[in-house]
Amino acid sequence: DYFGNTEEPTGLWLSELVHFYDAFKHTNVDIDMFNITGGNTPIDPVSLNPLMFDNTTKAYYIIDGLLDK
Repeated sequence: DYFGNTEEPTGLWLSELVHFYDAFKHTNVDIDMFNITGGNTPIDPVSLNPLMFDNTTKAYYIIDGLLDK
């Protein structure tokens, strides 16, 4: 996926996924994440920059390896 009519890659913002996941994880709700069109969901590369991480995102991405699950 690309931003508008550019060649700039884009996708789901990592911290939006993490905070959504975190909110449901603490309610003891089973979570299955998938892309309804199949395949992997693209993550916006800018959101993968550690300078963009808050503590929750850092905990899931770096420590827990959320995207590897």
